[in-house]
Amino acid sequence: MSDSELNRCDVTVWNRTKSKCDPLIDLGAKYKSSPGEVAASCDVTFAMLVDPESALAVACGEDGAASGMSSGKGYVDVSTVDGPTSKLINEQIKETGALFLEAPVSGSKKPAENGQLIFLTAGDKLLYDQVLILGLSIENAPDPVANQLNVRNGALVLLVPANSPAAKVGLRPTTRGFAGNIVLGDVIVSVDNKPIYLYPKARNDTEYKLETFSGVYRKLSGKDVVFEYPMTEA
Repeated sequence: MSDSELNRCDVTVWNRTKSKCDPLIDLGAKYKSSPGEVAASCDVTFAMLVDPESALAVACGEDGAASGMSSGKGYVDVSTVDGPTSKLINEQIKETGALFLEAPVSGSKKPAENGQLIFLTAGDKLLYDQVLILGLSIENAPDPVANQLNVRNGALVLLVPANSPAAKVGLRPTTRGFAGNIVLGDVIVSVDNKPIYLYPKARNDTEYKLETFSGVYRKLSGKDVVFEYPMTEA
């Protein structure tokens, strides 16, 4: 999960066994020495623990996440725990003025790597809206694919995750029919009356993708977002 998030936002990590964080640190994640320090440095903290005792200790124990929480922050517990434990964590987090979301996760390693985990959520709607991803990705189609699909300009919608903002506004994904034929989904041809062109020059200039992605995100979610490439040293 953290690996995929590194592509679109700043990530700070902690684990009871620090060596498990090393691969993410190598990819650019920041490291903090306690859950409380993570919570203090982040807008939203996600916790995934193996059992109720661990979930409670990380959230509410000494140097736990609650010690770094305050108004305007959020805590999302994706551990699978019993009701009383989740209620206690909720109460401790809420006492700090922060928001809480219970979101036990369903899925294995491969769906996690592909960003396809399923979260069963309950809690503060404001925090839910804050962490909900748009549900769209943008790729540049090679000429043979564009010719086969007969899509010259615009962004062809390939996937629309259930319950995402894209799904809620009615965008249709590209699918296959019963005979194996491709059934084209919606094609986004403009954003705020600005056409989306896929001309040859743009194929060598990926900057336009970020502007398009930001425009689509803003149109569907009503939120402004800026996508940037990570800075690399020469």
